[in-house]
Amino acid sequence: MGLSDLYILASILGDKTRNQILEYLLESHRTIDELAEKIGVSRTAIEKHINILLRYGLVERRAPSIGRLKYYYYINESAETFLESFILTAENYVSYRLDEVIDTINKLEQAKQLGLLTDDEIKLRLEQLYEMKTKLEMMMGKKGGEELKTD
Repeated sequence: MGLSDLYILASILGDKTRNQILEYLLESHRTIDELAEKIGVSRTAIEKHINILLRYGLVERRAPSIGRLKYYYYINESAETFLESFILTAENYVSYRLDEVIDTINKLEQAKQLGLLTDDEIKLRLEQLYEMKTKLEMMMGKKGGEELKTD
């Protein structure tokens, strides 16, 4: 996989509706109507997103053996394995970075108590770290971070 492939994958996975489609398909195979109802967008919008996912091999479709012709969509087995490992890797990375940020915040607060840095230096760095911490927590699905301590 080259960089251009990663760019395409990032573009595909960067869309909220496609992410929701993939999440639901990780649970079970679904029809376009089921996906449209669960996600709350039109059938036409789901079809457009499904076509992109089909084109790049992330999902496949299967017709039922009997009854009315209604396609069921499911995640390609290799794509499912890739997505699950991608999610796990991303969660581990964010968790690691969050631990680093919290550790750095604690060290800065200690430096402030010991008088090793000026209040302005500490305040600026703490603001940046708390902002980063909040963003990382949001990525982990947690609510906002701690209030900024400036005393």
